[in-house]
Amino acid sequence: MRGVGENGQLEVQPGKPALAQWLQDMDEILPVEPVILWGHSWGALQVLLFAKQHPQRVSKLILSNPVDPALRSLTRIEQKRFNHPDSQPHLTLDDMGTAAEELYVLRSKIASYFADAQQGWAYAQHFDKQDVNNRLNIRIWNEYRDALLKQPDITRLANRISGVIYCEDDVLQPENYAEYRKLLPQQEKHHVLKGCAHFPWEENARDYFKVLFTLVSD
Repeated sequence: MRGVGENGQLEVQPGKPALAQWLQDMDEILPVEPVILWGHSWGALQVLLFAKQHPQRVSKLILSNPVDPALRSLTRIEQKRFNHPDSQPHLTLDDMGTAAEELYVLRSKIASYFADAQQGWAYAQHFDKQDVNNRLNIRIWNEYRDALLKQPDITRLANRISGVIYCEDDVLQPENYAEYRKLLPQQEKHHVLKGCAHFPWEENARDYFKVLFTLVSD
């Protein structure tokens, strides 16, 4: 996604919605033939938006711990995140308002999406300041709210949605599961895993990839 992480050097053009630019980038980069798209968390909404615009370009959609289209799963997300104080804090009073504090806050937030504190903090060490763009993040959510996916959109894409994978301890639960069950009433499309929160490929890789590969190959 331009403007974030390794794509941070790609300019977000003024005067055009950033979300539209992200979808245009997908249009230009993806092969012409129908592809399988996997979308995790926010990414689930992004692949659904792409499929809505270009249904002929998508053969399958796999949604992983997805944010629901109406954003109901985000309502209390700050309260639902796991509180994991760092067992070895490295900040001092002199770090207040500095880049060191900014990095600590970012990694603390990443860790809070894990049920296990040690695993969360270890995973968070892979992230740096370039991996987040708060201003762009707010802009994207606001732009999505102006073009919310609705029930008819999901209904039209239902035959392309191979399945939805959830984690029992995910911070988006139980709202995202309840919402997608209403949008996709077919029981066989829904797969709830135990022993994981928001990052199942780290927390329960065996069960996650077993379901994922089945959805890809079916």
